[in-house]
Amino acid sequence: MKIQHWEEILKRGVSGYVILLDVNGTLLPDGEREVSEKIKGYIETLKKDNEIYLLSNSRVKGRVASVGAALGIEPLKTRYRKPNPGIRKDLPQNGKPVMVVGDKLIIDGVLSLLIKAELILIKRERSVKDRWFVKFGYFCEDLLFNFVKLFIRG
Repeated sequence: MKIQHWEEILKRGVSGYVILLDVNGTLLPDGEREVSEKIKGYIETLKKDNEIYLLSNSRVKGRVASVGAALGIEPLKTRYRKPNPGIRKDLPQNGKPVMVVGDKLIIDGVLSLLIKAELILIKRERSVKDRWFVKFGYFCEDLLFNFVKLFIRG
């Protein structure tokens, strides 16, 4: 289990997937409003050979919609929140394998297990503007990730 950078994912050549893409911490820091041009470029490359949907637990009104508009990506239409396995039935039934790309093992990793999807943990996007409880959550997540790494190789 390894946290990857966007460059590593693109170098790998991800193709033919339905990708569920997290927003906060994955595409932009929690405390920021704009997706960087660098991240936009990475997503444009992924969009060429994959079907991508945003899937976020963000409760900030309009955040997912504005990120989606900036990237030209629709949010997955589902009533479920991550990591509810009910999300699986709202995915396109096109035979393509599913991949979850996110920054949190606790949420994105568990979702990938429950819906039998491949997981890519991305290096988290951070900002000095991140709220204190988000920073605390990241701290706890990082502790868990490093603990889990002690028992899992790869």
